[in-house]
Amino acid sequence: DNVSWLRSCQSEAIERAALCSMRMGDVDTSILILDDFEKSLNHNEQLNPNLAGMLGASLLLKTSREGENDESCTRALQLLQCAADSSVSPIYNWVHHIVTKQVDFNPFDSFTSIYAAFAEANNSPFDDPDLINLDDKVRLHSIIHEYEAFCPFGYVLPLQKDAMAREWANKVDIDDLAWVLKDRAGYGSHGNIIATTTEVLSMYDSSKSANEQEESKLCQRIVHPPMLLNGRKFSLRVYVVYFPGGDALTSRGKQTQSAEVYVSTEGLVKFASELYNDKTNNDIESQYMTNSGRGDGRSSKQEDFHYLKSQFDASNKDYNELWRRIRTSIGLVMNRYILKQHFIDGEIRASYDVSYFGLPKIMGFDFMLDDETNPWLLEVNRFPGLDPRSASDSRVKRCVQYDAWLAATERLGFSAEHMKKIRPLDYEGFSLEKL
Repeated sequence: DNVSWLRSCQSEAIERAALCSMRMGDVDTSILILDDFEKSLNHNEQLNPNLAGMLGASLLLKTSREGENDESCTRALQLLQCAADSSVSPIYNWVHHIVTKQVDFNPFDSFTSIYAAFAEANNSPFDDPDLINLDDKVRLHSIIHEYEAFCPFGYVLPLQKDAMAREWANKVDIDDLAWVLKDRAGYGSHGNIIATTTEVLSMYDSSKSANEQEESKLCQRIVHPPMLLNGRKFSLRVYVVYFPGGDALTSRGKQTQSAEVYVSTEGLVKFASELYNDKTNNDIESQYMTNSGRGDGRSSKQEDFHYLKSQFDASNKDYNELWRRIRTSIGLVMNRYILKQHFIDGEIRASYDVSYFGLPKIMGFDFMLDDETNPWLLEVNRFPGLDPRSASDSRVKRCVQYDAWLAATERLGFSAEHMKKIRPLDYEGFSLEKL
């Protein structure tokens, strides 16, 4: 009926508002939003299980910071029990299990489609708010631009438009396709523009004062000449699992843990949909863009890293050296992030210990190789698509998610026996390498 529909819309709006607060690291405002909504309900109504889980977990985070409060803890456990009974998210089942320290540690037994649930859980409101500094392309560039060995040259526009004009206006390749303009928060290469130097400079004509009010974009040098496979450009999606450092609820109680970063040897090779440098094809983006999130995401060709290694072996290229360079670059980025995360933007700062529940965070680091097989980091995805888009990527994504939650279980000192029940049938072994 109309009343139920309206309440459902209200719940969705409240969830989004609370999520925005959590993304800003403000757990207190999130609790206030959820609390006020619960008080507005009729006496015969209850919070839906997803909101109950979010409020229960948020209350536990607050008590972890301010000290134990019996009333608040009891309420939090009741709310988490409601969410766990409904199996709305593996996060709330996980949190309920680690808080209650159940002898039979089996948080995922009630889920019929656990990998779809894992994929959704990676968009958790309880990940590290400071990760925006990696996800935002402009902020990421400001952190790592000095790493010239793997970070493509670039400018933040319009802020650096005059510097770009001085340095590139007289270059001989001014009319070659040399740049990709990226929205700072774009996903799946949506909003990206391939352009020549002339085109970029005309977009940011210094006489147009309105440019100063424009949203910043990253103007990144195209990796050229690129390595091709079967005549096509390709990029590599490398999965990284991150555990923030700080206090965590372990099987032995609250303990302080160091940050940990793992790189998965399982990953994806994403191909452009059209042959590279095809003069008869005017669809430039289809020759340059490789992200499977473009279009419906199901027509893009993808392979796994087994395929990539076979291609390297067939052409006598050193796959192990490539992997060493990728690991090194990811390690440098994550070390820089961990060291600088609380000093980059004062508005984004966690008001709670993001490590408290020991949740794994899966990120996607996207690389492109030049014709000498050097890897160049294009961007970092805080919320990589983990739902399978095709048969070619389903095995990889399931294995990465399985390994991430297996590592989380062992990191907190709980038995991993329950993980055997959900191990993928095509699982090839633990893929995470610790940096």
